[in-house]
Amino acid sequence: MKPLPHSVERSILIDTDPATVFSFFTDSALWSAWWGAGSSVEPHVGGPIKVVHSNGFVSTGEVLAIDPPRCFAFTFSMQGAQPILAEDSRVTLRLEPQGASTRLSVLHEVADAGIAADLGLPAPARTAAAHTAFGVDHHVADLA
Repeated sequence: MKPLPHSVERSILIDTDPATVFSFFTDSALWSAWWGAGSSVEPHVGGPIKVVHSNGFVSTGEVLAIDPPRCFAFTFSMQGAQPILAEDSRVTLRLEPQGASTRLSVLHEVADAGIAADLGLPAPARTAAAHTAFGVDHHVADLA
């Protein structure tokens, strides 16, 4: 796997069990409901992922790891002024039970330091590519 030296991490506590949260990563209908109409996932290593963003951008990638209900990882392309190839962007979702809830940690690793810096900014200050990429802020909150 290609080293991606720059990263941003987020986590959120979701008021449900890990299996329920994990189902949003492995059920294509739930994936589409979470990310947006037209989005899809084939939940096996090597399976394609597709995210149709509300701004019309389409991100694609490939499932890298699946360990129900603990970990789901995939490559993730980004569109914008500076397109990011899927192999230059990797998202790892880790789930940890906390009582009756789930701690979801999102690690987004990228090859480009500038994109990583943008990913850490508040939404209004992000570039288009970083905003598309870290729609994860918005989408992770949707699971809560």
